[in-house]
Amino acid sequence: MKKAGPVEVKTQRLGDIFVIDQAQRIVQWSEELAGLIGISSEDALGCPCYELVQGRDAFGRPLCGPRCPGLRALEQGRFFAGSTLVVQREGVADKRLRCELTAFPSPLSGAFVRLYEKELSRFAGIETVGKASLVSPTPFAEVAQDLCGVVSLLSPLSRASLRESLESSLGIIREACQADAVELFLREVAGQGMVLSHFCGPFKNAFFQMTRFRPGEGFPGILLASQEPILTRALPEDNRYLRTRVKEKGFHSYLCFPLSAPYGIMGSVNVAFRDSRVDLARVLTLISWASIPLSLRVQAGLNQLKELVSVDLVGRGDELAENLSELFSQILKRITSLGDAQGGVMNFLHRQGKGLAWRVRRGSIPAAICPALQVKAAQSCPALVELRSVVHLGSRAKRPVPCRQYHHLGSLTYCIPMTTEGERIGLLQLAYGRPGPEPPTRDLVMLEKLAEEVAQTAGQAMKYIEGTRRTGAMLRQLVQTEIDLSLKRGFPPPPELVKLSYDEGQGVALAFLEIRCFGSFELYRQGSIITAEMIPRRKAWNLLKILLAYEGRPLSKETLIELLWPETSPKAGAGRFNVVVHALRRVVEPPGQGRKWTFIQNDGDRYWFNTKASCRIDTVEFKAYVAIAKKMESRANSEVAVSAYKSAVLLYRGDFLEEELFADWCWAKREDLREIYFDTTKRLNALCVKAGNWEEGATYLRLALRIDPLREEFHRELIRCLWALGRRDEALRQYKICREGLSRELDVSPLPETEKLVQQIRRRPRL
Repeated sequence: MKKAGPVEVKTQRLGDIFVIDQAQRIVQWSEELAGLIGISSEDALGCPCYELVQGRDAFGRPLCGPRCPGLRALEQGRFFAGSTLVVQREGVADKRLRCELTAFPSPLSGAFVRLYEKELSRFAGIETVGKASLVSPTPFAEVAQDLCGVVSLLSPLSRASLRESLESSLGIIREACQADAVELFLREVAGQGMVLSHFCGPFKNAFFQMTRFRPGEGFPGILLASQEPILTRALPEDNRYLRTRVKEKGFHSYLCFPLSAPYGIMGSVNVAFRDSRVDLARVLTLISWASIPLSLRVQAGLNQLKELVSVDLVGRGDELAENLSELFSQILKRITSLGDAQGGVMNFLHRQGKGLAWRVRRGSIPAAICPALQVKAAQSCPALVELRSVVHLGSRAKRPVPCRQYHHLGSLTYCIPMTTEGERIGLLQLAYGRPGPEPPTRDLVMLEKLAEEVAQTAGQAMKYIEGTRRTGAMLRQLVQTEIDLSLKRGFPPPPELVKLSYDEGQGVALAFLEIRCFGSFELYRQGSIITAEMIPRRKAWNLLKILLAYEGRPLSKETLIELLWPETSPKAGAGRFNVVVHALRRVVEPPGQGRKWTFIQNDGDRYWFNTKASCRIDTVEFKAYVAIAKKMESRANSEVAVSAYKSAVLLYRGDFLEEELFADWCWAKREDLREIYFDTTKRLNALCVKAGNWEEGATYLRLALRIDPLREEFHRELIRCLWALGRRDEALRQYKICREGLSRELDVSPLPETEKLVQQIRRRPRL
């Protein structure tokens, strides 16, 4: 049996590379470089690289030195830098060398340096240039350089901003591949295509020729359908590539590589070269490595964005229904900020498919409503029909036909459907001025993710509010039962009570008109919102408010003309008035009734709003609930009284017609309703405290102080509630808020009873 011979160990040759630390000292030197410039490893290790290489430019000026141009470029954030050197040695002919520095990822610092003869091509398979016969760069050098690029990619991907991290990462990929341009496509949320999200490189207008591709359309669409990479060295002849301007710019080599996710393809990284000799096999390997951290960062970033607009509806109680518009206004504010938009609109649809129900608007954008949303939006709005976002950019002729009549919100407008569980909730519109985002679809997928989260929140909120309304219907039925009993006992019912009609199948109040006068004025016709822009005469909107302010009391034609046109004589304003009345009736009156007016009634020259017709007016219901609550309270029926008081407080979204701040015709009614509201919250707090519900009582006191923060009585009772709950520090802070507010706004001090209460709190930790 032969004895085994010694095992021959083959070491990997490093090739034409060396490694420097952050002080530019050489820590690794290859044998190939020893032969190239005549310096051995023993002489090189530990020495500054510039002292050994001593490279100069073509004019003989020193290039190598402390913090050379290449190293300064790396310090400024570049991943890759290179320059041409002339190296001179005694007894040896001058050599033109290419010096390429690749930054080591932080915290290693230092750099990986390749040094080879200038004529050597970076393209695979090119071993001779001119008369020189050269050896191709070793695979080890290329692999080491590519690995540095992938690891460097991890640093920007860990940044907080998804947009910034992706843009920085594309820059690193472009440098690592030495590509002319790099693109990032993301799959639309509904999976109906690929969208250009980020771009790095020149000729952006050529690449922006098409920014969205459906499945099977163009390279991104083909990749989405096949889930396989696409490579070509003959881009101008490839009919699958649809952007003709890119071909015209001289691009020949192109790689489209998929970004994978648990649910399939989530996007692609595309790398483009103007040279047809690029080593696409090496680029393919590098992009396959880079795609993994890139995919994970995109998924994590989109999930983080959704969390920024998510809302926990559990435990919000009556606050949700009261402040629904404010809640979504805050969400819209976050979305416009994340998308760098100048403004936006959330359009929420009626759940029975009757068009627009209500909307929230933020930013400096027009208030006009798209005609496609006003009636049967799901059947006419392209975004809601196809459940695919629509991007409006350029002339109206390029828009879908239903959108051409609408003056869009900005030079670039996104219309993004909001859907959840197959149900169309509404439409999110984001507007951009000039200059807009680049590419124009940069944030589209991100905003689609946010719209998806908003749709879920809105769906849950609407279901909750519907449940609240059913509960309110039960309360009204209970109150009606109490009224019937009072009638049997010989007590007259409150005159302010409005009897509502009920749909037996749903158990909720149905009315042709629903009018909200508390806070901002809102008008709903059969559940769909009517805005001032939808009425051809602006004064018709004012006339409706005036008639509602007088709650069914007739007003003479002359009085109404004086209120509408103070500077016009009754005779001159008569013609205008008739036109305005006609315009108002066309909007609020039910169709098909001839001249038998239901709401805007008149007796000769006297006009009034019929509050007994099929309508719900929050001010009328508010007073009715308060009257019922007081009656039940007087009979010691605290449970029904508290429910009725709560219903009244819930209706009070703000002062009566708060946008008509300086109108004399609504000032007295506004003050009257405010005092009723303050009395209601005071009584509700007292009933809650009597039942031991100090926390709930404090809630209603805060609601009152939100309307008028200078009501010392409410501050005092809130301090007492907090003291009873054992929150002494919070109670003292509330006292400080009260004292500072009174001093600043009224130049007075708190009353003696308030000071006495505070002294008691300071002596005793709890009531």
